[in-house]
Amino acid sequence: MDIESFSRQLNAMRNRIFTLMNRAYSEPSLDLIPFSLKELGVASEELEVTLEALQEQNQALSHALIAAERERQQYQDLFESAPEAYLVTNMDATIQEANQSAANLLGVSAKFLVGKPLAVFMDEKERSQLRSRLSQLTNGCPQTWEISIHPRDRKPFDVECVVGIAQHKGTLRWLIRDITNRKHLVSINYNNHNTHQPIADYIQILQENRFVHAYNRRELISLEPEKLWLVVQGLVKLTTPIDGNSDIVTGLIGPGMVFGAYLTSLSLYQAAALSDVQLVAISLDEIANSPQLAQLFFVMNARRLRQAEALLAIAGERHIKDRLYRLLELLKKEMSETNAAGSRLNVRLTHEDLANACGSTRATITRLMGELQQQKKVIVDDKGHIILKEGL
Repeated sequence: MDIESFSRQLNAMRNRIFTLMNRAYSEPSLDLIPFSLKELGVASEELEVTLEALQEQNQALSHALIAAERERQQYQDLFESAPEAYLVTNMDATIQEANQSAANLLGVSAKFLVGKPLAVFMDEKERSQLRSRLSQLTNGCPQTWEISIHPRDRKPFDVECVVGIAQHKGTLRWLIRDITNRKHLVSINYNNHNTHQPIADYIQILQENRFVHAYNRRELISLEPEKLWLVVQGLVKLTTPIDGNSDIVTGLIGPGMVFGAYLTSLSLYQAAALSDVQLVAISLDEIANSPQLAQLFFVMNARRLRQAEALLAIAGERHIKDRLYRLLELLKKEMSETNAAGSRLNVRLTHEDLANACGSTRATITRLMGELQQQKKVIVDDKGHIILKEGL
């Protein structure tokens, strides 16, 4: 029953009443009384039926309104409490709604963000680019942009925006996330000796709330298929056997590098501590569910792949002397700190360790290292660490 149907019924009953009244005045008769009462009874029943239908509709509408309010509140709660920054703007990027994460990101209370153009948090160059990007948005095709945000009372930082046109048109929905750390990770150049501090910073972040596993020198490290190890301190040697009596080194894993069974297709694969080491475990599920951790893993694994290529080239050298020199150059590049005496290796390596990495004997490496020391190209300090001089 709708309002139009109810109105038609009321008009029909009104017309019938007027007809009865006119007939009563024009034809006075007691015979009209029963007929009139019958007509009124029918009209009363029709009104009752209509009233019941309207009451049912009103109740259904009331339930629908309650459900709609509940869904609206759930959406509002989800919007407000989301860990990511969300904005709703008009087509000119003027803010209409902002959640608490967006308020924290921009440094302005959510209620004061409403009505502000998003452009006020950008510099002039970014504002011009924003206008151009907004004009290129199309329905059903969200776009991802990188922009620099200038929040109130804080330094500018880079963010990633995923922007799309809402279904009801006329508004834009924004997902905004801070990518400062991610861009910092990508910018790390592992060939530069000045990168030890950034690597140490991220190792410290990954250590938080994790158990640190310690292994002693020469101790074998357990490998699990669903877990990666991140080296916090020390050096780990990865090897695989090539015959019954010898192994080949497939990796020298230092601080800020990862290793694990997942990263190899070798059926026989062993990890041993070349020094006292500290490790933290990272599960594959954790990496898959964290974009920032996945980005960090990508950077660390890229470093590992570069090293694997270098070790492969070293193994291809015909002369042991050349293998040793190239190995020392690799260690100098990746695992040393510069001081007044030269480039000091972070871990203490014995001649036997170098021999295993070069595929040689300890006696041969001892002889070659002795020659380098006589030429003043190599020094061993009082703690047993190798110091490589310039021009090695």
